[in-house]
Amino acid sequence: MHSAATDGLYFEGPEAEAARLTRSVVILLLRSRRKERSFQCGASTTGTLRPQRTAPHGDMEADRPDPNGPGAATAAAAIAAAATGAATAGCPQPREPQDGDGGLSLPGILHFIQYEWGRFQAEKYRWEAERDELRAQVAFLQGERKGQENMKQDLVRRIKMLEYALKQEREEEEEDSEDALGEFDFLGSGEEGEGAGEMQDPREELKKTWNPRFTLRSHFDDAIRALTFHPSQEVLLTASEDGTLKLWNLNKAMHSKKNAALDVEPIYTFRAHSGAVLSLAMGPEGEACYSGGLDGSVRCWKIPDLNVDPYDNYDPGVQSLVLGGHEDAVWGLAFSAAHRRLASCSADGSVRVWDPLGSAPCLSVLNKEKERGTPTSVAFVTSDPNQVVVSYDGGDTLLYDLNTEQSLVALETQTVDGSQLIHRVVSHPSEPISITAHDNRTIRFLDNKTGKVVHSMVAHLDAVTCLTTDPKGTYLISGSHDCSVRLWMLDNRTCVQEITAHRKKHDEAIHDVAFHPSQPFIGSAGADALAKVFV
Repeated sequence: MHSAATDGLYFEGPEAEAARLTRSVVILLLRSRRKERSFQCGASTTGTLRPQRTAPHGDMEADRPDPNGPGAATAAAAIAAAATGAATAGCPQPREPQDGDGGLSLPGILHFIQYEWGRFQAEKYRWEAERDELRAQVAFLQGERKGQENMKQDLVRRIKMLEYALKQEREEEEEDSEDALGEFDFLGSGEEGEGAGEMQDPREELKKTWNPRFTLRSHFDDAIRALTFHPSQEVLLTASEDGTLKLWNLNKAMHSKKNAALDVEPIYTFRAHSGAVLSLAMGPEGEACYSGGLDGSVRCWKIPDLNVDPYDNYDPGVQSLVLGGHEDAVWGLAFSAAHRRLASCSADGSVRVWDPLGSAPCLSVLNKEKERGTPTSVAFVTSDPNQVVVSYDGGDTLLYDLNTEQSLVALETQTVDGSQLIHRVVSHPSEPISITAHDNRTIRFLDNKTGKVVHSMVAHLDAVTCLTTDPKGTYLISGSHDCSVRLWMLDNRTCVQEITAHRKKHDEAIHDVAFHPSQPFIGSAGADALAKVFV
């Protein structure tokens, strides 16, 4: 038997066998020497005890007994007994011959040693050959692993080169159509000027229309679940079911040959979630953003330089913190600029309020025992940042006090037709009113003080999935699975524009809408893997 190690194979069999052979040879030599001594001792004893004849002396000849007489047998017996006793006292008794003792000689022993040594040498050579073969296999496997790593690096490099080449090719193709599209620039410039005026003069907004200007199409075939704007820059952040977040700079747009809208390529991709990213929130200064995913984690990110090269290596330091506590998908996020607090609602039934910069981030937990069901959306009350409003899949909408962690008011969101699911809840920018989007195509306005319904309306042809308001309290935007985005006036709750923005995919269309906090931009995210920006 032999043993081998993976690194630096070695064998110890032949040495152990040679040692055992040496011991066997020594034992045989000792036995042979003992036998020779036994024979020599027996021969000397026989010569010593041999009876001697004495010469006749005078008249004693007449007295010598007759050797054939009756006393001869007795004397012979006495001499034999004496000889036996002397032999017993002087030398050991000869033992019975054993198997293997006969024919032992030095030439035979040497021949036996040479034969055994040759056999052990042959076995050693066989072990060494086996060791070399194993070493060769290890070297081959190591080479295979290195080759796979090199191939992986080469594929990554080729993918980056292909992306860059496609981008260059697209730019070259669009150069031919720039002159033709330039003839219609006055339309875009007029819309852009009107959009800026809309944010400043609410009365003129009724006469203006919003039109698609940018198309964001880098999330491939996975639905975009959420989007949010930078507070001051022309920058947009999207979250997708492909597990990534993408940062877009609208100033780096290029013409598309399909329509008058401009295509935008992402300038940065955030990767850390192990599943779909379902919710987003932006910090008040735009220095950080927050994402909630299907994996139950809430992740905090640093916004990189807006002029970053999209082909630079990924920087893991962009992710600053992971807020753990939820045990299931995080469906909604909201950030309060007044107290710098983050609220999250999860499919595990809990609503958590966080201080992302604190040593103990989790400040409070609402609906701990899941007594109200599963929360679907959460929002800070603009008129009182110490309160949050939460909607549940059972049709309830509750107003909570963050100081006591107790519910204050249950809003009347139950519908007559029995439809329970509420997709989104938002707070009015300036009044104590909560607005809810329902699966039964309705939008409801509710008084936070009394809980009563202020106004209810059928807003779309399919489920209303998302809502948002502009910071000045003029507009309400709703999105639906009927593929439309609708613009409403908050003061009289009338629809002033409808935009067909996305296509249906798996019976879903629009997942989120957003208003830019300081510039005339509206964004929508759809199940068709597109995000669109309107001006």
